[in-house]
Amino acid sequence: MKKYFSLLIAVLMISAIICGCSQNTDQPSNGSNDEPVVFRMLYDVENTTLNYLASGKELEHAVACNMVDGLVEFDNHSNIVPAMAESWTTSDDGLVWTFKIRQGQKWYDNTGKEIADVTANDWVSGLKLVCDPKTDSGTYDQVKVIKGAEAYFNALAAGNEANFDDVGVKAIDTYTLEYTLERPTPYFLGGLAYACWLPVYGPLMDSLVTETGNDFGTSIDKIYSCGAFILTEWEPQVKQTFVKNTNNWDADRVYLDRIEKTYNAEAATLAPTMVLRDEIDFAKISND
Repeated sequence: MKKYFSLLIAVLMISAIICGCSQNTDQPSNGSNDEPVVFRMLYDVENTTLNYLASGKELEHAVACNMVDGLVEFDNHSNIVPAMAESWTTSDDGLVWTFKIRQGQKWYDNTGKEIADVTANDWVSGLKLVCDPKTDSGTYDQVKVIKGAEAYFNALAAGNEANFDDVGVKAIDTYTLEYTLERPTPYFLGGLAYACWLPVYGPLMDSLVTETGNDFGTSIDKIYSCGAFILTEWEPQVKQTFVKNTNNWDADRVYLDRIEKTYNAEAATLAPTMVLRDEIDFAKISND
């Protein structure tokens, strides 16, 4: 069985990328105060979609993790910590969870243009998309813990009418989100770090998800970013480019200014040598 070891420089740098958060405030070795810090890597498997609410693939969730922030995330020690939710409470019976959303966070398009504020309703829109059978979400099973979610899904799947207002998710106000569960679920809070619980800008979703199809996430102009990075380039089997979102709530601890991913079908073979030549910053090597 193959065991993979990341080169030391990759370990130090990649920790800042996961979900856009770094606990290390030191500057990495490939930049200075006057130069942008760029993380370069190869990849050999291409994303088939940017629709993080439909995909069940870890590869595609990793891209979403860089560009869209959820309510919570895990720190370097696997502790659940606030992300877009600055705080939360739960009822005594464990059924009702209330989250206060950070104010001042924005949605951006692939050019970096500011689109709108991130609000509680964006999580409502996200869950509605996951609960629609037409989305064919690979992660739908995880949201069945929400009261009424499964009944809503089954009604639509059977061709019947269903009212999403009956599902246990509400925007109490602009920055207050409430979930009601079917039953107490100990893993619910940690599960919110998964892609199926990410927000989506409702008006964009409404314009792209219609009775005739779903174009959300089919190209970079059909998806918005609100996370640590903005996806500015996506050319399938060519490259992916992420640029730091300087307005992000955690921007001071995101020490990468840019992530440059270059497609190469031989990445596994070429990457170790390219790291040694300082052409890229990350590789996986085998001890076999």
